[in-house]
Amino acid sequence: MKRLVLPILVAIVVILTVFVGCTQPAPEPATPSQPAAGQSFKDMVSEPPPGLDSWQGTYSAEWESASIHRATVAEVPNAVAGNPFEGLGIRPDGTPYKIALCNHFLDCPWAAFAAGITEAYVAKAGADFVFFDAQFNVEAYNANFADIVEMGDVDGVMTCPVDAIPAISAVEKGRDAGIPTFCFGDEVPGPATLSTCVHDYVGISKKGGEMVNQYAEDRGETIDVFELWGHIGHLCAQQRHQGFHLATDPNSENVIVHESGNCEWTCTLAQDAVIDYFSTHPDWDAIYDMGNMVGGAIEGLRTIGMLYPVGHPEHIFLVATDAAPEAVQGLRDGYVDFIIGHSPWEEVDGAFKALLQYVCLGNSVERVYFCREYLVTHDTVDNPLIWGNIMLEGTPNYSQLPVLDEPDLIAMPTK
Repeated sequence: MKRLVLPILVAIVVILTVFVGCTQPAPEPATPSQPAAGQSFKDMVSEPPPGLDSWQGTYSAEWESASIHRATVAEVPNAVAGNPFEGLGIRPDGTPYKIALCNHFLDCPWAAFAAGITEAYVAKAGADFVFFDAQFNVEAYNANFADIVEMGDVDGVMTCPVDAIPAISAVEKGRDAGIPTFCFGDEVPGPATLSTCVHDYVGISKKGGEMVNQYAEDRGETIDVFELWGHIGHLCAQQRHQGFHLATDPNSENVIVHESGNCEWTCTLAQDAVIDYFSTHPDWDAIYDMGNMVGGAIEGLRTIGMLYPVGHPEHIFLVATDAAPEAVQGLRDGYVDFIIGHSPWEEVDGAFKALLQYVCLGNSVERVYFCREYLVTHDTVDNPLIWGNIMLEGTPNYSQLPVLDEPDLIAMPTK
């Protein structure tokens, strides 16, 4: 039986910190192209590698079957003892390489963690570091990238773009200047990006849809689920939407999906959406958060008196994407059922190892690395290497955090 609860809307606006669901890969159905002996990066990408001359904006069979390295162990990675990067950022003549980070939004905890661990990794390698933050502004991001190119002495760029498609022109300018770009969080599509380490957002969102399907099966009745959109205009949001519906659309007799408006990756708008929709539809059963808005979902339910823990007959089933601080705490408190892992640490770890392999060691790298997919449950939420747990303890001492051990994803760089 669907619940017939008619909670009273309390006129309280809870102002939450804005959390940006960080962006994700724009697909390139291609076989990775590597420089020939004596060929520079700039020479290599003067013409698009085979298969990269067209991009259709969605995952395809060709994309899935391309030569893409994908992690296979479905659990939080382990850590490496000591400093495996020591000395890798130093040239044979003793001078340091210079690595830039072109960040999208430092006020987002995901991006703040990514920036902190990037700076720490660069320091572990002994390289110089320069940082630019776009404050979630596309024009500022492109201007920052132009400044990096103008510096003239940057050897490689780590970047998480504000929006993947508008970033293409910025990365192309870096390519034209001979500066290789290594993306995490979202892939800037096209041949100008040398390598990307990301989660497969279609895949992880499909996992979220499968969790909702399982909940409907366990209930033995048709359920209504509320899909919280991030930024509707962002490619990564469209990919998450696509993945979720790959699971739920074939099960439409048992799962009815209702989409929110544009929440722009913010907890504030997500909270407003939950208040508005669940006040008028108190019989809905579940919420799917496509990224970093679970805090808004929880507060929205709390505001209208519909927040109940797992096991309560009126509990709203809640699947969150990304083990952010609010998500792991919500899981411990019993309000979140499952979290689908999407960690900035793993993506930065893989992207930086690719940078060291290519820029500092002259080795070839894959065009795309897909991080592992895993579920965070009540049994696994206390893992100390989950980034949200680290953030709950306060501002991390990033220099003390270890390098991750992901041999199934990318080889550890060594001289």
